[in-house]
Amino acid sequence: LKSNLHEIFGKEELANIMDKMKEDNPKLIGELVPEILPLGTVLKVLKNLLRENVSIRDMRSILECLSDVGTKVKDPVPLNEAVRQSLFRTITNSVKTDNNDIPVFTLDRQIEELIAEGLIQTDEGVQLSLDPKITQGLLGSINEKIEEATESGERMIVLCSPVVRSHFKRLTEKFIPNLIVISHSELTPEVSVRSLGTVRL
Repeated sequence: LKSNLHEIFGKEELANIMDKMKEDNPKLIGELVPEILPLGTVLKVLKNLLRENVSIRDMRSILECLSDVGTKVKDPVPLNEAVRQSLFRTITNSVKTDNNDIPVFTLDRQIEELIAEGLIQTDEGVQLSLDPKITQGLLGSINEKIEEATESGERMIVLCSPVVRSHFKRLTEKFIPNLIVISHSELTPEVSVRSLGTVRL
């Protein structure tokens, strides 16, 4: 149920949440929908969060972020990244260990540059276009790191820059759906990052 919550959560569920929040935050809800963003865009952002197992319990922070950023940005993908950054404490708590550290694999600079260079603007927003051989090599390298993480009893978490995070996640989620991908801006300053290695082509 948890892994498929993003498919179950729809307009009716969102409308119920918005109605309840309107009682305590009438101005926030009234200004956000539909003045700043349509309900459908808010729903897409929430479904994206749920798809990556990010808690949406802090709905006030989510809607406040959408209200601030939504005046300039309308695309659900960058809106989603902005909301994730506003939920940095929630995301940090979900991935840190009992020792207050986060064991991660980092992306090689070459990979980040290839992804950044492969971003193209389309009618449906920014899309990633990579050579299939590069994609295949990248997925193979990640699978090797997953084996290393499994053998050492660690979760597979990839840390990358905010610019490529969502595109890297989309590239890998079809083949490695449980891969956790976070960016530097989604971590609290006090948490310690423990490097387990680097994903290279």
